[in-house]
Amino acid sequence: MFRSRKAAVFVHGCFWHRHDDPGCKLARMPKSRLEFWQPKLSANRDRDERNLALLRALGWTVIVVWECELASPERLRDVVDEIRAHLKVCALKHALRYEPRTVAKLRDRACRLDRSMA
Repeated sequence: MFRSRKAAVFVHGCFWHRHDDPGCKLARMPKSRLEFWQPKLSANRDRDERNLALLRALGWTVIVVWECELASPERLRDVVDEIRAHLKVCALKHALRYEPRTVAKLRDRACRLDRSMA
């Protein structure tokens, strides 16, 4: 969580959160006890979708990283770079949103400083 930037990064295990990428070998359904696993894993996925939608509705940027995306050091570096890029965009949005107030505060401080030095 990056509260100041209203950004959240989730690292999801492919099995537990049901990664739907056909190339992901980690998200396979178990062959035994399907009556247990199917509802459990479906509930996990439904809960994830609700929570992510809620955060987005509140104006948060949500980044989901999948376990299989972190398999190699090269891919891990790529994911970290992508997250940094997203956070820079979030910081820019935040700065633009609060810029007028920040400028006004700095101007007021400068005026007070000028008066105190006179």
